[in-house]
Amino acid sequence: MRLLELFSGTKSVGRAFEALGWEVTSLDADATTRPSICADIREWDYRTYPPGHFDLIWASPVCTEFSRALTRRPRRLEDGDRLVLKTIEIIGYLRPRWWAVENPRTGLLKSRPYMKALPYDDVSYCMYGFRYQKTTRIWNNLPWVPSQPVCSKRGRCEAFQDGRHPETAQRQGSRHWPGQTRVKLFPTAEYTSKQPRDPIVPRVPCTGIFLGPSKSGKTVALISAILDQYMTGGGESVFERIYIFSPSIEIDDAWKPVKGFIEQHMGVNTEREQVYFDKWDEGALRTIIQQQKKITRTTKELGFKKLYQILVVIDDFADQPELHRRTGDGALDTLFIRGRHMQISTWVSSQKLRLISAAVRVNMQFMCVWRLRNQLELEAVLEELTALLPKKELQAIYEEATREPYSFLFIHYLKPRAEMFYKRWEERFVIENGDDPEPSGGQAVVEPRWPCPERVRQISDSTSSEKSTGRSFWRRKKRMSTTIYVDSRKRVAGDDASFEFDIGETLHLQTGAKLSVFKLRVADAFLSTDRGQYLYWIDEALQTLNWAVLPIGAYTGTRLAAWISSNYASATYVESTNEIGVAYDGNRRILNDYEIRSLFPGTGSYPAGATPSRPLSISHLLGPSFIDGALQIFTFVTMNPYSELLLRCSTLATAADIKGPLGQDIICKMIIDKGVGNIMQTRTDEGHFVKLHGPITLRTLRFKLTDVDGNVVNTRGTSVSFAIFLDYDQ
Repeated sequence: MRLLELFSGTKSVGRAFEALGWEVTSLDADATTRPSICADIREWDYRTYPPGHFDLIWASPVCTEFSRALTRRPRRLEDGDRLVLKTIEIIGYLRPRWWAVENPRTGLLKSRPYMKALPYDDVSYCMYGFRYQKTTRIWNNLPWVPSQPVCSKRGRCEAFQDGRHPETAQRQGSRHWPGQTRVKLFPTAEYTSKQPRDPIVPRVPCTGIFLGPSKSGKTVALISAILDQYMTGGGESVFERIYIFSPSIEIDDAWKPVKGFIEQHMGVNTEREQVYFDKWDEGALRTIIQQQKKITRTTKELGFKKLYQILVVIDDFADQPELHRRTGDGALDTLFIRGRHMQISTWVSSQKLRLISAAVRVNMQFMCVWRLRNQLELEAVLEELTALLPKKELQAIYEEATREPYSFLFIHYLKPRAEMFYKRWEERFVIENGDDPEPSGGQAVVEPRWPCPERVRQISDSTSSEKSTGRSFWRRKKRMSTTIYVDSRKRVAGDDASFEFDIGETLHLQTGAKLSVFKLRVADAFLSTDRGQYLYWIDEALQTLNWAVLPIGAYTGTRLAAWISSNYASATYVESTNEIGVAYDGNRRILNDYEIRSLFPGTGSYPAGATPSRPLSISHLLGPSFIDGALQIFTFVTMNPYSELLLRCSTLATAADIKGPLGQDIICKMIIDKGVGNIMQTRTDEGHFVKLHGPITLRTLRFKLTDVDGNVVNTRGTSVSFAIFLDYDQ
């Protein structure tokens, strides 16, 4: 008996079957697990095995993209889909007697359309002697029924005690089981450096972001941190050098105390050594990084145990796009990713969180957030923190921390959750269900209130004597929907297949929307020759390219065969098999597009308007072929120039969450299968939406009806109409 284990990982399934005497073949992309075949399943040539070779195929596709625990980055379901669809393709080709595909029951794989029709069973590991639950869904055709039900409120396993299982599948508890390996700690040299006297702020080296709008108090907090919080108990700075990048460093008097401290107490001669930069200078910053790297390396090589710390402050450079690169190779990214190894602390002041690259946001150790004036910016901040606390609790903490003028929320990411949130650097928030230590050292503890305290509306001077009304900061969003009926006959520019359409009013979507297309109506006015009308063949003896022109029109298989007989060689259309057989004399042979490009990349005689890369041939009608004796047989003949059409909207391309080589502007696909003269109608699949990211303003929309290569089709004066449905919050 043979087993093929896909995504074998630790080969837990394979080992069990090997113990039963099965021949096991394992496949995984991770070479460290020593699978029989180390390859990416998407690139593996499974056709090296004949159908029926394996008795059982067991697959455990990677569940990352389907996991509900995935909250720190956008979910890429299409990546997970490709792995599972490839698995189904392999099972379909190899045709084993039995197959099984397993994934966590709580994941999203069960909601994917291609899995809904497959039979499945649910099992809980704890019902079979394990100490963790791990409820799993197994899609299968096995002659087997689980002997135990899943562990639930209706029936619990023996391991379930005190309202929980003793272990989790991810962590395996704290008990060490035979065969398990622990992380081994190896001794490393210990180094010291001067540390701040303030017990709340992070130890150096540290990285952080000061986030708030203009005039919120960010610069004041930066200066306070330098001159107060990051002083040692003896009153000296924990940093040996402080470099400040700020457009206002030479004109803002607020920086004078810091400049005086650097020049007088730290003894830096600023005429010989530049430590102030009023323009963004990435070259200078990289020089600072290399210099500090060399100092740290030399200090360690000489055996010194006390390391030299420096601070880089980047203040108010939000308008510099080169500072916030999205590629991860900027100097700022280097500081946040590797600066701690060189004993470099980096603090960034910004007015907008999403202007800062993901590499910086992921590697910050602390963040100070002031009262934000933009709801979208606040939502972005809360989304960054939702893995720590529920959104409503975060909202309450934020409201309390920023309630007073110039106050801010301080978040120390390296602390336990119970010690992570502070009001300024003074009061710690009590987090429910956390291990909260007793406050010490005068540290106050506050409890966030929910609902949030109401804020008084601003009132004009003329009404200042009247009682103002209060309102809660938290506002429930109202669900809205809009339908736009589009008809190419009402276009303001273009033709029926490529046109601009004016909605008639401006539609602003602040938070984005979900889009679907209904009643896409197109008349099949496409002729067989729309994609090309040339028949190409090669004369093997002369090595020449020859061609004939198929007259414009809509053809049947019989008519096409008759034309080939008149212009090339005897041809017959066989309706029962949908094939065309063309006489082959051993010298002349009809070419497909690939052969045209390969054999005549630029030397052949092409008709006007045709090129090797776009020969305008009728290969799309004839399909693939093979030589059988005295015949060249074309096995899949179709008279439709297109098998599918794509409706594109370039106006939405930058806002739509669409991926793939076909383009980022596709909003609907139509299958062409009825024949010339028929009216075709389609819509986006039930429950499928195109996600649009806001804010976006719509007034004039640009539409195109194209083939898969992006070429606009010819509708011959027939109109295109459809309805666009938008679902959004307001």
